[in-house]
Amino acid sequence: MAIYHLSIKIGKRHGSKSSVAAAAYRAGVRLKDERSGKIYDYTHKKEVTYSEIILPENAPSFFRDREKLWNSVEQTEKQDNAQLFREFEIALPRELSGDHQIQAAHEFFRRRADEGMIVDWSFHDKDGNPHVHGIAPTRGVKKDGGWTQKTKQVYALDQKGERIPVIDPKTGQQKIGARGRKIWKRETVEANNWNDRSRAKEWRAEWAEICNRYLAMERQPERIDDRSYEEQGIDKVATKHEGYAARQIEARGGVSSVAEQNRQIRLLNRMLEKAKKMGVQLIRQFEQLKESVRKEFENIDELRAGNDILSTGRRDGESHDRTAGTAEESGRQAEGHDGRIQPVSDEDRGSGSGEQGTQIPASEIPEEILRRLKEMKSQSESQNREIQETLKKGESLSERFSRWVQHRAAYESARAASERDRGKGPDHSDASEAVRNEGCGNPLSPGTEAEGRNRRMEDFPGTGAESPETPGMRGRGEEPENSVKRPRGRSL
Repeated sequence: MAIYHLSIKIGKRHGSKSSVAAAAYRAGVRLKDERSGKIYDYTHKKEVTYSEIILPENAPSFFRDREKLWNSVEQTEKQDNAQLFREFEIALPRELSGDHQIQAAHEFFRRRADEGMIVDWSFHDKDGNPHVHGIAPTRGVKKDGGWTQKTKQVYALDQKGERIPVIDPKTGQQKIGARGRKIWKRETVEANNWNDRSRAKEWRAEWAEICNRYLAMERQPERIDDRSYEEQGIDKVATKHEGYAARQIEARGGVSSVAEQNRQIRLLNRMLEKAKKMGVQLIRQFEQLKESVRKEFENIDELRAGNDILSTGRRDGESHDRTAGTAEESGRQAEGHDGRIQPVSDEDRGSGSGEQGTQIPASEIPEEILRRLKEMKSQSESQNREIQETLKKGESLSERFSRWVQHRAAYESARAASERDRGKGPDHSDASEAVRNEGCGNPLSPGTEAEGRNRRMEDFPGTGAESPETPGMRGRGEEPENSVKRPRGRSL
């Protein structure tokens, strides 16, 4: 598969190292360092198949001579730890042909030259590892062959983009320099933006774009990406660049720390990929199981299952309603049923119109449906208990109402007979008193006769019966106002 590798690093003067030696090694040529007098000969390097120096438009042509170019750099940089060059190390996709590999590298370095760099780059191909090394001086070049400054002084600007004056602490006013010029605050900045991290990111993206274009030209399906695995959202650990030294150690039978680390990383990536595939497989199996369950229960009617379980309780209520009715209707029907309401039999309770639905095994009903059905069944049982209590209460009321009617009729009959016999109104004989005391209280209450006398028949609207305390009677032992009083101690 096509790989992406582009590293950018700074080459510094350190000990005997110089930019001339670096250029000779990368180009596989023989160069003399005029500063130190040393000669660096790398003509034996056979893996260097192509070298080129690309100049910007304003650079003098004599810088195409590699020895002159890098000796000029050495003479310009005076410090012992001076930054001499910027190096681009780039891996080339093996899927590309040799010509397209060189063309892709040339296009990339041509763009750097357009930005003002002089680039000396070489193509290496050893043991199937095609790559390029491009080194560029850290300074820009002038038309006369001189080098630009690495830094420069510019005016410091405030948030509004205006120059910041230098204030004299003694006067509190802006300082005035020679020839009456005002002094403004200055700051040191890079002469170019080549050291900015944002530029490095742009260069990496450019290389990916160039390679992918050449891969598409050759109809290759592979593509490279300059982003990290994390930026791409890939659960994978990146390997480290091994380099020639690590491969030499491995070739001699040794163990390179970088190569060993990469082996561990590859093993970890294989384990992660296997775990990912297993996770995808488990998710797929779960989705298939969920789909099969959905298809299995998509035709189940939850309400039908609920009606099957609740059918007994619902028919109980309907049967009681048809048979018993309200308490008032049961009182009017008391004569035909001996004052009692006949309870609904188990046979009647089990009968009903219509066919019973097909029972669904509980093991095939989802837990959510079973829970709802249990709740509905519990509500039905509670309603049935309320119906039974109401019916019992209505039956008890009917019985007491019937007895009260009978006793009331006997009382009125006894009083009328007494009036006919005596001709002077009721005398509250022992018989009539017994009849009255036996059951003339409130028929809805099991209380005493005295309590019953203080209640009225207003609890029974529509019956037409008067309470035991009839108009004209002010209480027990008192005679009606229209009756004839007997003289005391004398008989008629």
